[in-house]
Amino acid sequence: MQSQHRMCFALVILLIIPALLFAQDNSSLNRILKTRELRVGTSGSQPPFTEKSKEGTLMGYEVELARILAEAMNLEVKFVVKTFPELLPAL
Repeated sequence: MQSQHRMCFALVILLIIPALLFAQDNSSLNRILKTRELRVGTSGSQPPFTEKSKEGTLMGYEVELARILAEAMNLEVKFVVKTFPELLPAL
């Protein structure tokens, strides 16, 4: 399972980080670096990507990937739960 996490992390790094670094408006990257917080929007209702456990904690592929990415970047991860129709406008 660890090797799968590493592969997913490598894919995310290869796709997302260059986009952040070379974006014309890097205000999002500046906010992340300033606050040391990676905010991740999720519905919490799309298994197996994201769902809530019986205890109410978030789990799933998306959640684990976000945690791995934040850890690798030495950031705190904060999950923002919104209904699915609210997610895109919130970006």
